[in-house]
Amino acid sequence: AVAEEFGRLGANITPTEDGFSITGEQSLRGGTADSRGDHRIAMALSIAALRTANPVTVRSHQSVAISYPTFWTTLQNLGSDLTFPT
Repeated sequence: AVAEEFGRLGANITPTEDGFSITGEQSLRGGTADSRGDHRIAMALSIAALRTANPVTVRSHQSVAISYPTFWTTLQNLGSDLTFPT
C-alpha cells in the first residue's frame, strides 16, 4: 500500500519481500493518493505533501483522528498544500 500510494505522488519506490526500496527525489509531483483508512499512511502521505510540486489530495484522510485529531491543522500551519475530497 505504501509503495503504491507514494508512487502515485511520483516517488521512485519499489516493494520488496520485507519492505520497499526508495530512490531519493528532490521533490514529488503531487496528485491523489488513498490512505486506505490507515492513519499512519494518511499522515505519511501528508508529510510528503510538504515537498511536492503540485497539491496532494489524500483520500480517507479522516482516519488521522484515531491518533492525532489536530494533525491537519498542524500540517497546514507548516505550509502543506493539501486538499480534501468531499
